[in-house]
Amino acid sequence: MQTVSLKACFLISVLISIISCEIPKTSLQHKAYIYNYKPDSVEIEIPYKEKGIGNIHSFTLRRWKYYGSDWIYISKANSTVQADSLILTNDRRLFEFPYKHLKGKIILTETLLIIDLMIPYYNENGVIEKWERYTLNGKYKFRF
Repeated sequence: MQTVSLKACFLISVLISIISCEIPKTSLQHKAYIYNYKPDSVEIEIPYKEKGIGNIHSFTLRRWKYYGSDWIYISKANSTVQADSLILTNDRRLFEFPYKHLKGKIILTETLLIIDLMIPYYNENGVIEKWERYTLNGKYKFRF
């Protein structure tokens, strides 16, 4: 009897692991917000929404949503900023763990922000294995 219970628990765990999923970050209405950060730089907020089904930690299959923002820091002087001259982070004004080794650029015009970045993915040895498009690439209208 106890063996059946263990097998059932194992199968339920595996099933929830398989069914649980997360949809990648999606921008909210392609709007960005630009704030003065320092006299020579700005911070750009890119709001996003993530959603998914299931939670492997609590063994539920409920739908969930999470709203957050990525933050980009650039110099005010340039309208085109190469990836090696910007900071991309998940936490506002916390620079301990920014994305590193980015490729691409950001273009900032008077009314439009264009993000075209590639993010590295590392193998277990810490070597870049492949490059993928940043999930929030695109054209954004912005407010100062």
